[in-house]
Amino acid sequence: MKKILELIVFRPIGKFSVIHQVVLVTLATLGSIGYYYWQWKQTGTFDGHPPSVSILFVPIYEEILFRGIILGGLLTLFRPRWALVWSSFFFGIWHLKNFPWLSSSEMMHQILYASFIFGPLTAWLAIKYKTIWPGGLLHFVNNIILVPLSAYFLSLLVK
Repeated sequence: MKKILELIVFRPIGKFSVIHQVVLVTLATLGSIGYYYWQWKQTGTFDGHPPSVSILFVPIYEEILFRGIILGGLLTLFRPRWALVWSSFFFGIWHLKNFPWLSSSEMMHQILYASFIFGPLTAWLAIKYKTIWPGGLLHFVNNIILVPLSAYFLSLLVK
């Protein structure tokens, strides 16, 4: 339990104090709100999620769950490399929850990306810095910028 709680707290990272990190997470949240509001005004949707989930909670609860609780728990059982691999695998499988609004190719893309790129990167950040918050900020950026871009490029390939 102690390892899990250690990962969830903010810690100074280089020149970024705890205050800097809280401000960045707050700005990322506000940016996410702005992006999803714009998306809703343009299309009437929020990437298939209920608005309250997409706007505020996906990056935060997924980081707490997968890099805080699951990775933290696995670090008590395994060496960091294996904890990273297993938590990333579980993170990829978690994305099966999106089946109602994704095609099978989009679903496979999302699972592979979460399992082999994004999950390992954010797990590595959590292990290296002993906190989930750098990965949390990256998660906001990923969801606002990379998810729409990758969906666009995937749509060009699958026509």
